[in-house]
Parts: sequence; structure tokens; C-alpha cells
Amino acid sequence: MTPITVTATAEAKEVQLFLKSLHTDKTREVYQRAYKLVLDNRPDEFLALARTNKKEAEDKVLTWIFDHQDKLSGSTIRTWLTAIRSLCDFNEVVFNWKKIIKSSPYVSKAHDRAPTLKEVQQLYNVSNTRMKFVITLLASSGIRAGAFDYFTVRDLKLLAEGIGLLTVYRDENEEYQTFVSTECVEHFKAYLSERERAGEKITDNSPLVRQEVNLAEYTEPRKLTVYALEKMLYYQWHRIGIVDRDFKQVHGFRKFYKTHLENSSMKTIQIEQLMGHTSGLSANYHRPTIEEMKKEYIQYQNALLINEATEAKNDIAKLREEYQTRNMVSKDDLQDFKQSFMREMVSFFNLDRGDKEIKEQFLAKYKVN
Repeated sequence: MTPITVTATAEAKEVQLFLKSLHTDKTREVYQRAYKLVLDNRPDEFLALARTNKKEAEDKVLTWIFDHQDKLSGSTIRTWLTAIRSLCDFNEVVFNWKKIIKSSPYVSKAHDRAPTLKEVQQLYNVSNTRMKFVITLLASSGIRAGAFDYFTVRDLKLLAEGIGLLTVYRDENEEYQTFVSTECVEHFKAYLSERERAGEKITDNSPLVRQEVNLAEYTEPRKLTVYALEKMLYYQWHRIGIVDRDFKQVHGFRKFYKTHLENSSMKTIQIEQLMGHTSGLSANYHRPTIEEMKKEYIQYQNALLINEATEAKNDIAKLREEYQTRNMVSKDDLQDFKQSFMREMVSFFNLDRGDKEIKEQFLAKYKVN
């Protein structure tokens, strides 16, 4: 995070005191980002302006809202406004927040839908390696956009079954674990390889998703922020001609996740736990263990796949496993069968090769086409 630029003024001290009053480093980082994006990284000058010319300061915030309302979701804009309002409240600067909030985009909760599989596939098909990883990460885990502020490489652990175990909000009170699909894992591997080719040394603390990699000239990795994610998806949806969306460009993937797992008949309590919804889970009900959830996720993950080729590959692997299970025989049974078969073969080849009836009996007995 770029340090906030402040001068040796009373307002500068007030900004620093406010930042120190915040309870977590993550909140501090989010608020600093808001001041960078909305206040040109000069919150001290904004406070000074607000005290001398409140209307001009309010207009500055309103202008930013109007300039970004078509690029960012209503929830993201309101998150940044919360950071500014908290700074003002802490320093007893009174604004007409009712007017400002009313001017920001409406945050719809009831009428937005999930993007369809076809729409997500369109997005996927025009995406590069990084974007395919982001799309499959969102679609197969149901995470909130805010989780990207936390993610490092160590948060995605690859499992022997081909899926990944994802830790969300690590070291926070809201921390939980969920899974990502085999499809997402494959894109994750390809994405890390691309970054290594660009010269990046990947460690556990490296960003899980970083700002765009310049393959020609390596730069120090910076974590993909929620703001950058919103802008990236905004551009991608427009690129495929989906401009007037009735779904949210990021949160829509969370609805996609929930809807597709529900339609595949996965148990509601397991879906809720995989999405980090712990408050609504009654203590009177059995809380599935991580191993139980892993088995369920593997069973239903095809409902979350974007690329049809990946789904076909998983289906083949599942059928192969079922076939092997159904056709398991003991060593003794297999040996008896082989001996019996060889006796029949010896008998067959000692017969007159012209005896069509005997041949037909042999072929029918062993069901040979």
C-alpha cells in the first residue's frame, strides 16, 4: 500500500491518529486505499477543505461517485464512502451524508440474479490465464470479493484428489475453509508457471492473484485488490457485450455457486458452511467436518465447472473408478477364471476350425464380439 502523503499540519496528525485507532491492519489498509482512490491520497487536505468549505468538499465526493457509478458496484462505492465518513466522524466534521448516500448507486439485494453458465463461459472463453484462474476461483468457491484483500499463495493448498483447500480471511475472526474445483487448480498451476517465467519467485507469502504480470519486464508483485478486481470484471463483461447486467459483476459468482450446488441437490447445511455462513447454522444440527465436506464437494463439483472439457474429463475419471470398484475380484477368483479360460482355449484350438457351431458356442459363452 502506498503511504498516505501528509504534511505537518493539524489535519495530518488527525489522520494519523484516526488510522491508529482502527482495530485491524486490514481495515487500515482498506481505508487507506479509499483515501487514495477518492481523495487523491490527501485526506488531510480534504479535512482542511471540509472545515473551510463544506459544500466544496461534499461536491468533491459527489463528483467521484458520479464518475465511478458505471464502473464500480454500489457496494464497493459505499465501502469507500464508509472509510471517508469514519474519518470525518472521528474528527467531528459534519457532512450531509444522507444526500451523499442517496446519490450513490443502489445496492440491490432482492432482484439481482446469478449469471448463467453460458454467460460465464463467454467470459471464460475470452480470458487470459490469470483471468481464467480468477473466474474459476470465484465460481468454484463462492467467496466474497473482499477475500482478495487477504489471499496469499499459502491460502490455496492442493489436495491429492485434484481439488484445492482454500483458507478464506486467514487470521481473522471470520476465517473459514472451503474448496476449489479441479478446473481451478489446473488454472492456478498454469498461472503460477506464467508468473515464474516472468521472473517472479513464488513464496507462501506471494499474492494469490497479483496485478498484471509484464512478461517482458518483471516488476515487484502487488496483490490484486477488490477495486482492481471490479474494474477487471467490468471491462471483461463489456468486452463480450454484456453491458446492461441484472447481476453483480463479482458477487454474481457467489450466487452462481449457491444456485448450482442447490440445483445439484447438495445439502443446504453443507453449502452454507462452504460459503462461510456460520451464524445461521444452529448448534443443534450436525456441523460437517472438513473431510465430510471434501467428499461432498468432490461429488458435486461438476455443477461448478465452466469448461465442458473439464467436466467430461471428471466424468470419465468417475466412471473409471466405478468400473474398477464393481469389477474387483479376489486373486483366487481371478486365477480360477484364467485356468478355466485356458482349458477352454486349448479345447477350442484342438477342434476342427471349420466347426462353426462350436465356435459360435465358445464366442457366446465368453461374450466375445
